[in-house]
Amino acid sequence: MRSTAPSARLPSASPPDWRSAARLQDQLQLFVHFDESQVRMACSARAPLQTVLGREGYRPNLDPKLYAAICKAAAIDPADTAMAREESVDAHPSPGASRHPLPQAGEGLEGFRAATGEARPSEVKLFDYIYGVLHSPAYRETFAEFLKIDFPRIPYPPSPQVFRHVSERGEELRRLHLMEPAAIGEAPYPYMGEGDDVVVAGFPKFEKSSPERGGGPSAEEQTVEGPHASAPRTFGDDAPGSTVGPLHHSAAPSGSPPRSGEELGRVHINKDQYFDGVPAIAWNFHIGGYQPAQKWLKDRRGRTLSFDDITHYQRIVKILAETDRIMKQIELPLG
Repeated sequence: MRSTAPSARLPSASPPDWRSAARLQDQLQLFVHFDESQVRMACSARAPLQTVLGREGYRPNLDPKLYAAICKAAAIDPADTAMAREESVDAHPSPGASRHPLPQAGEGLEGFRAATGEARPSEVKLFDYIYGVLHSPAYRETFAEFLKIDFPRIPYPPSPQVFRHVSERGEELRRLHLMEPAAIGEAPYPYMGEGDDVVVAGFPKFEKSSPERGGGPSAEEQTVEGPHASAPRTFGDDAPGSTVGPLHHSAAPSGSPPRSGEELGRVHINKDQYFDGVPAIAWNFHIGGYQPAQKWLKDRRGRTLSFDDITHYQRIVKILAETDRIMKQIELPLG
């Protein structure tokens, strides 16, 4: 099945994996400016680092005519690129500003990740549009069979308004999937129960803890019954730089209340310990052929979860729940 709208063919042999937006960018081969660590991750062994970075840190592989045509349909300026902005700064440097022959670590973030909304360079807006299209439920459903056998085909934006909408949603998803703290925000899934923090055989398991409802859990639902009842468990202030460290009782972390009709549950790592208030949609969310919220814990069976492991898993759950929410907001007309 093919779209009747003009499309750009992308050099990717399979639907993209959102776990690394940097790797996806390399697959799409746009003009995005990376810092050195991102380039190493995205291009490992595919080309010498110097070839990718060059002086400016770009590898412009998208056809200029195609890029210009997409920008015209999107009503954005094709000349407004991170490279052009950097060259403008180089041509009129601030007093005392240092200049480097190669981008320094972190410098590329200015063009790719620090700029937000309308301040993004045009090629980043285009990347975010593509990322949004690939996460559009309408796109995935319409071309489900086609995506199994051929490269993804990205429709030209039907209007500047649609481009802006999809690109903004794509930016939200990109920042989430790069695990930017500001994009993730609070992860209100407290880790509860007393034990040794080991993911044991036969776990993880999801236990529904509340019916579909609108609003947060009641006081009764937040109470853990039985001999292992406890308040949410958090790590001491000195723990982030260590392994597990001492555990203390504290109030549950704050966060957004569940969406109306959202089903919540507890993700048990053993019979006594669990993550509470986990949305069922996050637990069941599929990426490719697996479910990240389940696979991540299954891969750690027999291991003791550290402070970093626990907070990382809470972020994974938040990212999956937010990904589902944002995807449902993407409105992409397919003519």
